[in-house]
Amino acid sequence: MYYNSNNIYTYIIMEGKMNTRQEIKAISKEQLNRNGNWKLPALITGISLLVSLYGQRQSDGSIMIWVTSLISAFIGVYTSMLYLNIAKSSEDDSATFEYLKVEPSKLIKCILYSIVVSLITFGATFGAVLVSSFIMTLVPILGVVLALLTLFIGGLISIYATFSVYLILDKDCGVFEALKLSIRLVKGSFFKIIVMGLSFILWIIFSGLTFGIGALWVTPYIGITFANYYLKLYKEKIENKSI
Repeated sequence: MYYNSNNIYTYIIMEGKMNTRQEIKAISKEQLNRNGNWKLPALITGISLLVSLYGQRQSDGSIMIWVTSLISAFIGVYTSMLYLNIAKSSEDDSATFEYLKVEPSKLIKCILYSIVVSLITFGATFGAVLVSSFIMTLVPILGVVLALLTLFIGGLISIYATFSVYLILDKDCGVFEALKLSIRLVKGSFFKIIVMGLSFILWIIFSGLTFGIGALWVTPYIGITFANYYLKLYKEKIENKSI
């Protein structure tokens, strides 16, 4: 890819100069809007929303719930690849279906990763519930506190695993290696990642007010922002550390 050093956005990305949340978001917005890059992400987002809505309309126990969940998982992998490629693109590039290309081995690892994280989350939550139930019989107040904390376990795991899929797609990491490196990237940036997510609240509200139409642009905007954040943290905490 050709990078024009006169372009401030390209310079910031290539030199790893994305220092603030506002800069990362501004770059991501520019990448999404230029050269009609928003069209393909909007299409994929629309398909994903339709699949999700169809799955939600199925009765409990229906095999179609599992089918739509699997389809959504596959779409999620290809979407992450799309966001990553747009985040890496130059000012002259346009998003094409080539940006969705994922090697079979990486696709399998991403699906395995989803299964592993689901099992870890379930195991950690179930274990915490058992412990809190036992403690509640001895010290009720402490048991209630622990029970409330179990509500945050899933969110905590999700935050520390934020960049795992990007690591698999970008660096061809194994499942557990990706989890380990994601934790390393998040360490020291935990609250910044939370704030980054919260900074999109008004955009998410806008999506709801437009009955989901706004999500066709907002969802890719959020995805590309976190892809750029991944690139920034990887450069700072892993690439530069190995030099």
